[in-house]
Amino acid sequence: MALKRLLSYVWKLPLCALAFLIGMIAGGIILPLLGLQAPAMPAGTDANTIMLYFLLGSLILAVALSFLSQGLDDGWAIRALTDPAELDLRHEALTTLDGILAANRRERFALVERMPLDKPGLLDVLAIWQGFWRDVLLVASGSRAPITNYDRAGQIAALGRAAGREQAERALVATSRTLDFLGKNANTRLALDVLLLDYPTG
Repeated sequence: MALKRLLSYVWKLPLCALAFLIGMIAGGIILPLLGLQAPAMPAGTDANTIMLYFLLGSLILAVALSFLSQGLDDGWAIRALTDPAELDLRHEALTTLDGILAANRRERFALVERMPLDKPGLLDVLAIWQGFWRDVLLVASGSRAPITNYDRAGQIAALGRAAGREQAERALVATSRTLDFLGKNANTRLALDVLLLDYPTG
């Protein structure tokens, strides 16, 4: 899985290198036009060596940022800034999840009945839950990778300790599987009922 994820980033590396080179060339053209001089080279180095070091550093940074950003919903931050409804949706989705984790099996099924069952909205909710469970799994696994739901760090840490790695992974896999099922026109209510059976109790 890790190798597959790494390979999915490889095609981006040439683009990063191209952007870097364009930036270097543009900088060399613009600086004289602004009346500025490039910084002096450190002793014992030349322009080609410095450029190679910067290029290698930019590629490493690109890979690191790709891994750190996994699990983030593409464009979510931008949408949240331009549409406050995104923040409201996240709050409601995580509040609903809180209720589910605190409920017994019968109460969970009752909560499902009150959830909006339109697929576009439900897919957004499940994507938020997916990110939440990813954070719980990171904590339960002892990973030092940063979590995305910083405002719920305390809750995530407590749930990671209580649920453990196995249950956190089971919940994350179940959420991802349900997202996939709903994308294939599965029965919405049935998919949710099955999903909640895989969630640990809070």
